[in-house]
Amino acid sequence: GEVQIINRAVNIIDVTLGSYVVTTDQAFPDLDMTGSSCSFPTAPQTINAAKYLRFTPTASGTHTISNCTDTGTTVDARIAVLSTCGDAFSNLACDDDGCTAGAAPYTSSVSVDLTAGSTYFFAVGGYSATATGPFNIDIAGPSGPPPCLGDINLDGIVGGADLGLLLGNWGFSGT
Repeated sequence: GEVQIINRAVNIIDVTLGSYVVTTDQAFPDLDMTGSSCSFPTAPQTINAAKYLRFTPTASGTHTISNCTDTGTTVDARIAVLSTCGDAFSNLACDDDGCTAGAAPYTSSVSVDLTAGSTYFFAVGGYSATATGPFNIDIAGPSGPPPCLGDINLDGIVGGADLGLLLGNWGFSGT
């Protein structure tokens, strides 16, 4: 038989918070979600021609990945959040038609808690071979390290200076 080699480097793009135009390529393999923790409401249980967005959050918390702003007939996207690239069994969350509750244009949105410094992969592709995009993917979430509780003077540490500010303002509103 013939061996098909896929250049995975062009199938993975690095992303941060923001908006991205993602175009799939039918040469990319489908991501078969059958048997994983993801179950799409309609067959097939695949993400067609999946493209992967590699994401390492700078802050822990809820992140939302969506193509809710897309319109047209080729934007029927499916999205999955994976901890390992291309591994359906590392699925953390997935969606098919979550923006539109199963109505046209069948756009998707997934919200999931992610940990700062860990790398995740967002698989983005179509419901079928006719849903080629391009998909306008928006990635939203916490944008920086969470504030340090008790760091009143915002110097990055909780120390004597913070205690002094707290005691100096005891019984008053403000700091």
